[in-house]
Amino acid sequence: MAKKKLVNRDHARRVVAEAARRAEKRKSLDREALLFGPQRDFVADTARNKVAVCSRRAGKSYSIAFMLLQHAMEHERSINPYITLTRDSGKDILWPALHDLNDKLDLKLRFRENTGDIILPNKSKIIIRGADDKRQIEKLRGPKYPIAVVDEAQGFPHFLHDLIEDVLEPATLDYDGQIVVTGTPNSACAGPFYELTTKADGWAVHSWTLRDNPHIPGVEDWLERKKKQKAWDDNNPTYLREYCGVWIRDSSCLVFEYDANVNLVNEFPVDSADDWMWVLGMDLGFNDPTAFVVIAYSEDLRQAFVVESYKESGLIPSAVAARVEALMERYPFVRIVADTGGFGKGYAEEMKTRFAIPVVAAQKSQKHSFIELMNGDLRSGGLRVCKAGNAELLDEMLLLQWDLDKMERGRMEMDRRRFQNHLCDALLYAWRECGHHHGEFLMDDLLVYGSQDYWNAEADRMEQEEVDRFAESSENPWWSRL
Repeated sequence: MAKKKLVNRDHARRVVAEAARRAEKRKSLDREALLFGPQRDFVADTARNKVAVCSRRAGKSYSIAFMLLQHAMEHERSINPYITLTRDSGKDILWPALHDLNDKLDLKLRFRENTGDIILPNKSKIIIRGADDKRQIEKLRGPKYPIAVVDEAQGFPHFLHDLIEDVLEPATLDYDGQIVVTGTPNSACAGPFYELTTKADGWAVHSWTLRDNPHIPGVEDWLERKKKQKAWDDNNPTYLREYCGVWIRDSSCLVFEYDANVNLVNEFPVDSADDWMWVLGMDLGFNDPTAFVVIAYSEDLRQAFVVESYKESGLIPSAVAARVEALMERYPFVRIVADTGGFGKGYAEEMKTRFAIPVVAAQKSQKHSFIELMNGDLRSGGLRVCKAGNAELLDEMLLLQWDLDKMERGRMEMDRRRFQNHLCDALLYAWRECGHHHGEFLMDDLLVYGSQDYWNAEADRMEQEEVDRFAESSENPWWSRL
């Protein structure tokens, strides 16, 4: 019996010792054991403002996770934001690194699926936030932060400067905290991230590539195979940018051929023509912003002008309708088009039936072909953008890239994860409805809103919709689906 008690006592000692060892591991993070050279240098840099420009697969996400944990563990009950363009992409980037550290160190982190936030045992939080429009960054005002990280910064428009200077700098003062900005080079060699890494004073700049990452075996052989497969030489822009972390302009990866010297005008030349037609394009969203783009075009001038554009998050259908009604009071639209895919269809139907707004579904077929046609209009100066009222759209047009991974598989799609595209989509929807580039329009498509012809056509459309709905329900009654 005494022997049994002794065994239990020894077991208890081992349990207590193991618990103490694990608790000690949770108190501090070992840079030397967990990070490699450039990662350690970046994390150890105590500069108040620091920025890292890296290649793909360089391991910057792991160093970000380490820094966020370090500050969150040091400051009990603190809030530590990780900011990307969208919360979903931020969760996809940060969670794997935090899960790995949690498993290795038994940190007892709690991951919240609904918000993406991570809770530490000391009640500190790492919060993941999206900031894809100016209104979103306002939500970051108020709390104080030991550290704030902005990742995938190559896709942020110029309000990144506002986020840093007006929101994050005051919020980190209480802790004398750090602001960290990271990303990969973009194809445009433009935007606030480019300025931070090449022109800004007072920022500690770090850079490393996947060649420095010891956790990727045979990286040189892999890169050689990649170059051979793509017929790249050492000076290829995509190779230098994506795998060497070098800033180099590559217009072939940019979606739009926007040139400020050709396409930017200070103001809309309303007196230059008498035949202006107005089109509103919308890209509908709730978690994502809803984007509005107003275009005026003239068949006589054979030109179109983007007069106004903006985007706003969190709009319910009635709020979208209110924004559209306000625009209709200012512009006599001949066409209002919206992306009706997904729940956008419900938004569009409510605008039509409840608010009598004549929304039609945007044409989305052959998207890449129409982007090329619009690029031709940009090159010729047929499409121009007014400087006032279009700052966010201009940022999107300047920075938006093709998804390189999908390009390699022969698919031309916008890189929605790393760059904003909502206003550009709304612009494309509206531009496809303009007649300046061919001078011809079917008059049925240009019924003046409020005219007798318009209401007759609308009555015919609604009647046909009811006929189609009745026919569908007769062929497939509800009881047949039970």
